[in-house]
Amino acid sequence: MHYRDTARAHGWLVHPAGDCFSKRIDGTVAYPSVEGPADGAFQVDIIADRDDTGPWC
Repeated sequence: MHYRDTARAHGWLVHPAGDCFSKRIDGTVAYPSVEGPADGAFQVDIIADRDDTGPWC
């Protein structure tokens, strides 16, 4: 899947659990997610976890 290669090229860590990505940005770990398309629209969310304690993947 091309988005995995693109994510890696931009510094995102690709996790083996499904389509899960993370990246440390200024001391906080970010986890993006994309849902869709639903009726032609996508929803993009980013969870930020400063303590990196959540099981986000």
